Amino acid sequence: MTAAVAGTDEPLVPTVRVVLGNVTPPRPPDIVENVDVKQQTLTADKDEYVMTADGVVVQFPAGTLLSNDRITVTVLMPPATPGSLPGPIAGLVVDLTLASSQQTFTRPLSVHIPYDDADQDGLVDGIQPPLKETDLTLWFFDSSMQRWVQLTQAQVLPDENVVTVQIEHFTTFGVFQATALPARSSTSNGGGCTMIPTMPLTATDLGEVLGNMGLLGLCMGILYILNWRQRQR
Repeated sequence: MTAAVAGTDEPLVPTVRVVLGNVTPPRPPDIVENVDVKQQTLTADKDEYVMTADGVVVQFPAGTLLSNDRITVTVLMPPATPGSLPGPIAGLVVDLTLASSQQTFTRPLSVHIPYDDADQDGLVDGIQPPLKETDLTLWFFDSSMQRWVQLTQAQVLPDENVVTVQIEHFTTFGVFQATALPARSSTSNGGGCTMIPTMPLTATDLGEVLGNMGLLGLCMGILYILNWRQRQR
């Protein structure tokens, strides 16, 4: 209702038209998290700590990034997981990317990937036959070789129910119920980690195993092949 001047239809105050509109913010929020995806803005000259609702943690020491950046942490489930998996998923498979496309780092980052052991009995929940948490293995996907490679330096922290590792590159990482034999050392995309290819081995791979390990390598190679054949049945 608008008051009017006595004896006239003229309003006491002129009508003011106000138009409201949604204005796009100049930049995205520092943190955005949806189901299985988290994005967070990072500052290059500060220590940064990223933790998702699923419990994935990535720690960046100051100076790791070339410039201010934005990380995307994505939890993957088949069929979105790349390549032929080395075994059943026993924790999470996580893809790590930066908006700048920086993939390698001059200083190592810490990555923690959780697994379930709600009753703290030392066995991974939901895995049959029972799997000891200390038998979990952490792998990364080598996109150039299109295969999963074990990070043999990874450690299981039973009190925290996480598998942790120091990395020097970004790709897809996963916690699996899988084992592999020591095969060869390489710095290709692995940040100095031991490269352990999944089956099937090529003739070149097998030759390097035998050449590097001698009689022990021959025995372990035979066991490895027998184990793989059994898994294919």
